[in-house]
Amino acid sequence: MFRAGYYGTGKSDDGYTVADYEMNPSLNRWHTTEMADSKRLKPGQYVYGPGRELGFAGQSFQTARLSITYGLENSVPDDVDFGLKVLRSWIETRRFETGIFKSYRDRGHNNRDASNLGWAISELTRVSQLLKKHGMDASDLEAAADKLVGVILPGVRQDGALGSVWNGDTGEVVTYNGDGGGFMLMGLVRYWLHKGGDDLKFVIDNAFNYYYESDINHFRCFGGAMDCASIDKEGIHPFFTSAKLMYEATGDEKYIDYARKAAWYFVSWLYIQNPVYDADDDLTVFGIKPAGANIVGVEHPAVDEYGAILIGEYLWLSKIDNEPMWREVAELIWRNGTQAFADEDHRIWNNLERPLGSKNEALFPSQWSKYRTKEYKRGSINNHLTSWQGVYRTSSVYDMTPEDRQWLESLK
Repeated sequence: MFRAGYYGTGKSDDGYTVADYEMNPSLNRWHTTEMADSKRLKPGQYVYGPGRELGFAGQSFQTARLSITYGLENSVPDDVDFGLKVLRSWIETRRFETGIFKSYRDRGHNNRDASNLGWAISELTRVSQLLKKHGMDASDLEAAADKLVGVILPGVRQDGALGSVWNGDTGEVVTYNGDGGGFMLMGLVRYWLHKGGDDLKFVIDNAFNYYYESDINHFRCFGGAMDCASIDKEGIHPFFTSAKLMYEATGDEKYIDYARKAAWYFVSWLYIQNPVYDADDDLTVFGIKPAGANIVGVEHPAVDEYGAILIGEYLWLSKIDNEPMWREVAELIWRNGTQAFADEDHRIWNNLERPLGSKNEALFPSQWSKYRTKEYKRGSINNHLTSWQGVYRTSSVYDMTPEDRQWLESLK
């Protein structure tokens, strides 16, 4: 069974054990009546089924695509079936009539953000292309992407702003604030690469111009991390990816300029040092080096492995610019993301059993108390396992060139 990662085990309150997750990865991926009725779930907690978010930190849709890709490449039908069940379950049980996808749990409102909806368009489109390439039916997935794009486009402002939050019931934009629209841009770019169209190309270019003139040209980007209303690093990622894709499709060098600005901005959030910690600090005990991780945002000074999604972009830009530094950035990010896995020799971390292959989400190189009743000690880990790091790392490997994969394998 293909596994890119786990979500929530180790510190979660969903009631499932490590053994449950290892035997059945679908526990946090798609809806079934049996799971929805499970006594292990808090009443009302997972009103649309227990699967985690389709984008953002859950990455259920990207997990689905990777599972399908792995299954098709290695002739493993169960992995193809796994991925399709994830996507089709969301389409069948977790959509408003507008075509906008619901959250995996009741949040007290029906608003949905660009991170999740942009990822939805991107991944539905990519899986549609993949299935068609292998002679398989993708009409329901393509129709879901078509419907979602059809809801988004009428709300695009004339100045290029795409929106950052939509009302699921009406399909109308709730707010255009911030740069979270970059995730919608990424989805529309993927959709345009599949469908084409001059009108959509205009929307894409107008959006690039809006977000860069408003913020990115001024070396700021904010509201990309949907749980942090501040300047952050997360929101720049889809602009970097979108610029790369558009340059490869059109050859227009303006997209290289967009990519360079995004690359420099993301590097400004890169943690590049390995401080010395006390002998009993988590980073010392578990041998974790924080260099290569990224500070999350101005209000959230933990570090994580978000950069894993951009390894291929940095390797690409290194070739475009003939600039070794971008390759060094990619290597630093890769080395940070390939340490501290739970394995047979290290299954217990801070008295919590972890599934094989799972990883900790965040590190705290310095003392941090925001949102917490108890301050995190300097050099500690948050003991929270998420799947997005493994998904980002795996996705980058799949998307990079064979030459770049060979280079990664050569690293010692």
